[in-house]
Amino acid sequence: RTFDDVWMLHAQSDTLYFVTTYKLYRYAPSMDSMQVFETQRAGFHVAALVNGEYYIREWGGGLKKMVGDELVLVPGGERFAQTRIYGVLRYDEERLLICTREEGLFLYDGQQFTPFLTEADPYLRRTGIYTAARLPNGQFALGTLGNGLLIIDKSGRLLYKLAKNNGLADTTVLCTFVDQQCGLWAGLESGLSRVGVNSRFPCYDF
Repeated sequence: RTFDDVWMLHAQSDTLYFVTTYKLYRYAPSMDSMQVFETQRAGFHVAALVNGEYYIREWGGGLKKMVGDELVLVPGGERFAQTRIYGVLRYDEERLLICTREEGLFLYDGQQFTPFLTEADPYLRRTGIYTAARLPNGQFALGTLGNGLLIIDKSGRLLYKLAKNNGLADTTVLCTFVDQQCGLWAGLESGLSRVGVNSRFPCYDF
């Protein structure tokens, strides 16, 4: 019953996933007990629930997926053993968008990872991605440690750069979340900002 801080929590129907540094906990009311998946490596990193499938990155292992009652390395996932992933998002019906800290963006079709070049890459090379979210209109918000929020479309065009000069409270974006009204919340070093995605990006700071 002793465990470290819970860094992430995901809900899939009636199943809950709790991510700690060295253990992943899975619970559902139908289970007799909490299921525990323990890493034998340096620890777990970022996890994501996408298209009904659960993904988690393991330090020294790579990108894994929950298959039944087992965490399985996805094809090609070992390339992320030392490369930090900060976002696993739905790109389309068949592919995922993988957002990394050091190597930019990739598209994943279930078999191979293909670099996804964008107009935001010059900013990402300087500060990297720390958080990412898929917007209801199919665009993507990339939060950085120093370049604010970058909004790109599916072709890689840089549509908006939100920073202190156009409403964002500061340029260090630590987390992102899309609410039920399609607003994009950005957890910043100095507080919160809410971006009205469907209203030409006005910002409200708290």
